[in-house]
Amino acid sequence: MNDQGHLVTRVYGLNVNPERAGLVRKVLGISTAMAVLEFINFIYSTIINEDVSMVWGVWPLIFGLMIPACGYFGAKNSSKELIAWFVGCSGCVAVALIISLARLYDVYSDASDADRENMTHAVVVASVLSIPTLLLAIAGVCYGSELQSKREHIIVRSNNPAPRLQQVPQVTINVQQPGMYGHQMPQPGYPPAPPNHYAQQQVGYPPPQQQQYVQQVGYPPPHQQQYAQQAGYPPHQQQVPQYSQATAPPQMAYAQAVPATAVAGQDKSNFT
Repeated sequence: MNDQGHLVTRVYGLNVNPERAGLVRKVLGISTAMAVLEFINFIYSTIINEDVSMVWGVWPLIFGLMIPACGYFGAKNSSKELIAWFVGCSGCVAVALIISLARLYDVYSDASDADRENMTHAVVVASVLSIPTLLLAIAGVCYGSELQSKREHIIVRSNNPAPRLQQVPQVTINVQQPGMYGHQMPQPGYPPAPPNHYAQQQVGYPPPQQQQYVQQVGYPPPHQQQYAQQAGYPPHQQQVPQYSQATAPPQMAYAQAVPATAVAGQDKSNFT
């Protein structure tokens, strides 16, 4: 995995997509093998043809190395243009080698016995150098065309790595059931209830209930001056005081005395 979080596979020092790592490795290997065979063919041709100068012998080597170079750098740099050149040139090389080997075997079969003895060594060497090159060219066409059809397979390393993800701590809060305050015992699996003055600050705890007057059965609401009615007793009847004339209050006695005096005065006036 690179700095950007992509899964990569290292192929000859390159960060390659794992799905295309096999194709890249095969194309690079085929290009390298074709270049090695081209060097061997150049050395053999130089030794056999002593009359050919080194300058004229280098040109075939340069043109011969251009084909594997296109495949190598095309797979290394994820260049579809270079891979396309590699596929096309490898196909041309394969066709040319097939035609050359067919004509060589045709000439060798039609030659006389004396000529065959002189041609045997050349046919063997040509076959040893041409058949592996032919197989590599065919493999280059197959794997190169498959790699060309894929998208970019090289993953470039970034100079600015992405920030790494940090693990966030998980906080677990034990929530107590409502109504677990006062002197009630907590149920199994719940922590004990905190004090009322601290319960307001705890997450998951309702605010403490204020003290209220409890109205019992048969009692009137609080703050009212009434007699309580107990269970099993008849309703309470308020006693109304009854006053007699002898025990009347002063204001009532005064109210009754005034008419009596007035009546007595009237009677005296009538008699006089």
